Amino acid sequence: MTLQASGPISLSEIQTEFAGSNPIAISEYYGVDTPVPSSGEISMSDFYGTSAGGEVTMEATYTITSIKTVPTNAKILYNTDGSIDQNKAGITTDLGIWWSASPETGIGSDYEIRASIVSGTVSSGTTGSWLALSLQRSWNRLSGAEGVFESVTLTIEIRDVATSTVQDTTTVTLNASDDV
Repeated sequence: MTLQASGPISLSEIQTEFAGSNPIAISEYYGVDTPVPSSGEISMSDFYGTSAGGEVTMEATYTITSIKTVPTNAKILYNTDGSIDQNKAGITTDLGIWWSASPETGIGSDYEIRASIVSGTVSSGTTGSWLALSLQRSWNRLSGAEGVFESVTLTIEIRDVATSTVQDTTTVTLNASDDV
């Protein structure tokens, strides 16, 4: 889990995050994460917001298209373990990851996600607000009429809770249409 962004950090917290040996020496943690220096002077504040785990990483774009009989849906789901699923016409499958060390139970509690509409409208899912990834988050586009093509394009951002720093951004397009 990511160390806090401010306040006191103890050597035992650093050891818990990055492992190490006893007795604990700050020098054994040179270069363990950015911005901890790899040589020279090192201070406890260098460890603010650092983590031994993976990193937030997403593909540049995701497009989910569902063409079925009415009604149909195209849905993207960001899971608390760092994985991403897609749902097309009620069938959920793996799409990828947002956390490079996925699956990692509980990693979502360190991050928040925000979906902003670029074009179209969502049928479900909160947009424009930061949401805790300690819960699964999803956005959906439904098509409920014959011959109608429905689409929404979203910008998805994931940020670190401790630092409020955006870690990665992607574009998601959800397309739903019947097969008429």
